[in-house]
Order: sequence, then C-alpha cells, then structure tokens
Amino acid sequence: MGWAIAGNPTGIEMMPVKAGSSTKPIPGYQVEILDELGEPVKPNQQGFVALKRPLPPSCLPTVWRNHDRFETGYLSQFPGYYVSGDGGYLMKMVTCSSW
Repeated sequence: MGWAIAGNPTGIEMMPVKAGSSTKPIPGYQVEILDELGEPVKPNQQGFVALKRPLPPSCLPTVWRNHDRFETGYLSQFPGYYVSGDGGYLMKMVTCSSW
C-alpha cells in the first residue's frame, strides 16, 4: 500500500503541467534535492531525491523482516532523510500575482 509522493491533486483547479515534471509534492512530504554532502541544491541542479523525515504516518516504515537493511539502505546516507538512490531536480517555478 502506498500513495503518490508528487502529483497534481485537484482542488479548485489543476496546476500547470510541464512535460516530464511530476508537478508538486503531495502535502505531508518535504521533498528536497541534495548534493553529495547532503546539502540542498539550487533549483534546476541535479542531485539525490530525498524525503525529509519524519514521513507521513505508515509511510516507508521498514523493509519486511529486515529493519537493519532498511536503515543502512535508505536512512544512513543523509541523516534525517529517506533516500532511495533516485536522482532528480526541482524546477524553478515562476508565479504571477495580480493586485
């Protein structure tokens, strides 16, 4: 069981869609892109996709019957983050407001 980490959830209206983008993090997740030292990178720079902990309830709690593997494989690279090894980048979003 699980749910999306990023998407375009509908509410009042759909958000703009850009090809290749998964749109926005779903509420409850703080998605960050980290460099090799675990520091956040600027928009449009590639790095490790990381989920800042704590994660939403019951989200990615362990590897069945092997919690040590879960900790060493997903939680040890950058303390305070869940990292699966995926790479990516956050796009700089331009927004407009009217007065």
